Amino acid sequence: MKFSWTGSGHDRATRADRFLRPSRWELMAILLVLVIGVILRGLYLGELREMPELNHPPVDEGFNLYWARGLATADWALPPDAWGRDPGIRTTAYSRPPGYAFVLAGIFRLVGGEALGLRVVQMGLGLVSVVLAWLIGRRLLGPVVGVVWAALMVLNWPLLYFQGGLNGAWLLVLLSLVLTVLLFRLAKQPNWPWAASAGAVLGLLALVRPNALLFAPVLVVWGWWVVRRRRLTNRFWPMAVAAAVVGAVVLTPTALRNWRVEGTFALVSANGGLTLYHANNEDAAGFSTSCAGGLGVMSSPWVIPDFIARMEMELGRDLTFGETSKIFGGRALAWMIDNPGREMVLIGRRAALFWGPDEVAHNHVVGADRAQSPLLRMIPVGFPTALGGALVGLAVLVVWWRRDAHSGFLRDKGTLETLVALGLFVMTWFVSFLPFSAASLYRVPVLPFLLLGSAVALVEVGRSIQRRRRAFWGWLGALVVAVGLTHIPIVSAEVGMARWYYDRGLAWIYEAQPERAAESFRRALAENPSHAPAHNGVGKVLLESGDLAGALRHFSQAAALKPKDPVARSNSGLVLARMGRWFEAEEAFMAALKWAPTNADSWANVGICRERMGNRSDVVVAYESALALDGGHRSVANNLAWLLATAPEQELRDGEYAVVLAERVVASGASASTLDTLAAAYAEAGRYSEAVVAAERALAELGDRRNPFALEVETRLRSYRQGRPYRQPSPGTTAHKNPGG
Repeated sequence: MKFSWTGSGHDRATRADRFLRPSRWELMAILLVLVIGVILRGLYLGELREMPELNHPPVDEGFNLYWARGLATADWALPPDAWGRDPGIRTTAYSRPPGYAFVLAGIFRLVGGEALGLRVVQMGLGLVSVVLAWLIGRRLLGPVVGVVWAALMVLNWPLLYFQGGLNGAWLLVLLSLVLTVLLFRLAKQPNWPWAASAGAVLGLLALVRPNALLFAPVLVVWGWWVVRRRRLTNRFWPMAVAAAVVGAVVLTPTALRNWRVEGTFALVSANGGLTLYHANNEDAAGFSTSCAGGLGVMSSPWVIPDFIARMEMELGRDLTFGETSKIFGGRALAWMIDNPGREMVLIGRRAALFWGPDEVAHNHVVGADRAQSPLLRMIPVGFPTALGGALVGLAVLVVWWRRDAHSGFLRDKGTLETLVALGLFVMTWFVSFLPFSAASLYRVPVLPFLLLGSAVALVEVGRSIQRRRRAFWGWLGALVVAVGLTHIPIVSAEVGMARWYYDRGLAWIYEAQPERAAESFRRALAENPSHAPAHNGVGKVLLESGDLAGALRHFSQAAALKPKDPVARSNSGLVLARMGRWFEAEEAFMAALKWAPTNADSWANVGICRERMGNRSDVVVAYESALALDGGHRSVANNLAWLLATAPEQELRDGEYAVVLAERVVASGASASTLDTLAAAYAEAGRYSEAVVAAERALAELGDRRNPFALEVETRLRSYRQGRPYRQPSPGTTAHKNPGG
């Protein structure tokens, strides 16, 4: 079977006709590519099924899953890693771009929320990107380039890997390829409908990753260049206006929604300033870390309410999320201006990491994930290979341009202009991330276009072999050298295996498998004895097993290693409370609240500690602080109602408010404890007949009248029948109060 590698030297009409109608060999080749793609994805899904992270993805991915579940089912119950903090998705300006969350919500409804099903759909759409690459490649540079490009897309392990995550990278790839199709049509036939379509897709890209908006002015300049080449400058302004209007229409609903809920102007999301500060402060390293200068730990989207609360305490006024982000953005810019040398070093590190061979961790430790995957280790093409091939491919295109000056396909209408647009997209995308932290996730959208360059290089090598040219050795040598050089790291961001083992251990905890979790945490500590989160993880396992002394030792080590991390301090408080060391426990919870002031559970535990120590007047403050943060916190409402109904101090009692709280708790789920509280509240309010009914219901819930709690309820029931409310006999003897959180 014979075929032309490029189509160069043939009649234009014949070539165009052939490019429109795929030949038999081409269809067979692309079918084989897709079959390989399906097999690889099936194998990778098999690996994902065995991973606890499938149901409990970390950091931003877990946040995306929570967001999508809420949109799809209206279930906004917080997951464990939220640590009691409501991110305010429904009540504040978007803290993350909403585009992917809405797409994921649609997939969630389609597959019924099944974790593996989400990945199956994403991988299926990833194969749509492969088909688009083939179609674009064959129209731009010939059938063989199209097939090779599609094959490289299938054999690129980062593209497969990120299709298995819940981060939206696959969606960016798909949209960028759709945009490429539209830019090709626009380059061939400049008019306002194609420009409007391109503006719409660019708007959709921005809803997933706002950095895409930086490409808008570049696209305007490119459009002017295209119409100048076509001598159609009279079409420029209709095209520019159409693209701008349609792009604005796509973005307007999100902007209006942000303004409606918060009064903040945010075209897509309001987190730009906070993200900028995270990447530009005295603790910044050029890649994503959990340190955010003197303002604590920024480990996930769940901590954003704490950052707002701390800024409110610092400034002494209420702030919206948008206002807070602007303040952080201003501080980041001030730091950049005050530290120009340090900032230039950071920019250099980010640039080197963006183009370097290291897979920079973000939501996942990407390099470690690949090392642990038998399949991903076998797939040969990664980012540095794609980059090396693209550099050689660029040189090949220059040679093709010069060699085929009169009849070559690069001279076909739209081809050169589209390739220039793709180059501008790659460079604009790179520049847009220079002010922010580097991460492998952020460079995924440029991968398809680097792979196009690699396909061009491989096609030239193949054509040289077919035509027995000496240039074969030159191109092959250039390819080997380029790929070798791109595998040499200039800057390293290797975080080691400790974090990988920690993330795996945390997922095992959420899967209720403490033994596996403990093993993972200890392996993390074997890799890095100073890994504070792993110490905290071991402490959690020991706490659940009843080893209080061991748990306290690990929590204390975690707190010493990361003083601004509230989790270890709160966990220390839980251990101390179980030991009955109430004063120390309160101190630990208050230390946690310094860095996580929006954690309702910590305030609840402070209230319990104070009540156990007899500090009743301060207990009310703690419980009310908890309810202000989480009005649906049942245990806090129950405890506060009990205190307001039964406190010996008259100035603390408030029967009517106690009834309101207790009725709310019982309405959300009655138990013997909550019914006992309701009975005490009715009695304090003078509603003794209702108190008797509630106490009898509590006894019915208990069943066994011989247990100690049932005897206490019966004693109180006799008082209610005699028209007397119940009073706690002495400080620190609350009947059903236990530390939670």
